[in-house]
Amino acid sequence: MKTKNILPCEIVRFREGKKKNIIGHREDGKIILSRNDVKPGYYRLHNEEEKERVILTDAERVPYDYFPEISYEEFLKVLEYNGFKIGFIEDFKYNYSDDRITNEHMIFAYDMETHMVIVAETFDNGNCFNSIEVYCPGMNCYDGAMRHRLFRHGSSLGTTFSLCSDDVACKNLGAIHSLKKDMQPIVERGENIFKGKFSISLWNYAEEGSDEKDFYDRCARKINLADRDDMLELFSKSEWGMKALNSET
Repeated sequence: MKTKNILPCEIVRFREGKKKNIIGHREDGKIILSRNDVKPGYYRLHNEEEKERVILTDAERVPYDYFPEISYEEFLKVLEYNGFKIGFIEDFKYNYSDDRITNEHMIFAYDMETHMVIVAETFDNGNCFNSIEVYCPGMNCYDGAMRHRLFRHGSSLGTTFSLCSDDVACKNLGAIHSLKKDMQPIVERGENIFKGKFSISLWNYAEEGSDEKDFYDRCARKINLADRDDMLELFSKSEWGMKALNSET
């Protein structure tokens, strides 16, 4: 018997359950078990069969949204799936200890529909993420965003969320999909604009320096690696963005 209303697109997040097995949940809380082997992540469901206690399904892995165990390679696919362009990827080395230097990556990605920006940094030779910051221009943090589990900081000009700080309540919908959904009314009002001093950080954690000149120098050097026309559209009303884009690099 087919399940109903699992999700409009029938995509579910599987994660480790209390007994260490990998399970999914329907919106009403009913457990979903895959007939084939699965790891934590998102899967499209096929041939669902509803039993008394569980739902059995065939599961096809899809790069749908962020989850805590996601790999660097799959995260890049998730960004593409969600309509984000990769502005640049900066490779850098981190002096983890006296006898260990790791190879890491900073990803700068952006969505031209919502004007959301994502800046992510890997850790442990790219095996996990140190931080994933999501910048939502025009989202007034005083209108409820501060109550969001992933809230990091914000103002009346925009809000920044951290995907690595906590897990979302609606795991099947996903963090990126949830934030894009929250941005839609702002987009419809034409308020999804980087303006004033609402800015993004393009330092990676291996870099030193903390004064204002360092901030603009790094912005100027790195933001010019991305498509210039896109950056001018994103940051046309941004004080720091236009200063960086018009700087000599």
